[in-house]
Amino acid sequence: RIELGAPLVSLNSFVDVDPDEFLKTGVSERTQRFPCPSGNSKSQFVVKVNDQIKNYPAGGYLYFDIDKSPVSGQLVVANTGNNVEIMEYQSAHGRQFLKSMNEELPLELRLVEITGQKLIGTFAAYAIF
Repeated sequence: RIELGAPLVSLNSFVDVDPDEFLKTGVSERTQRFPCPSGNSKSQFVVKVNDQIKNYPAGGYLYFDIDKSPVSGQLVVANTGNNVEIMEYQSAHGRQFLKSMNEELPLELRLVEITGQKLIGTFAAYAIF
């Protein structure tokens, strides 16, 4: 029963804040929380899905964990410097990349090598309530 579930947050909550510090002190007691289907942790947060992302339909909730390391093909929340967004993590030949989920971007702009971007959280679960 860790804090009765992961706090529901907006991606903008992580723009200029340390994710660990935000989850410890920046989440109000009145923030809506959802139990995680894969087990609760103080390092988790949940984001409502407004548009379909990969195989996850709109209307559900994506859970992310700030302590979990990503594997290639996994969704992550990343701070790109300009904004915070859900992206796909890719790793190849010892290099790490972020792939945009925005299908409207030209192919050559969808994949960027991780240089100054910061990974905030790694996919933990998806649920529809």
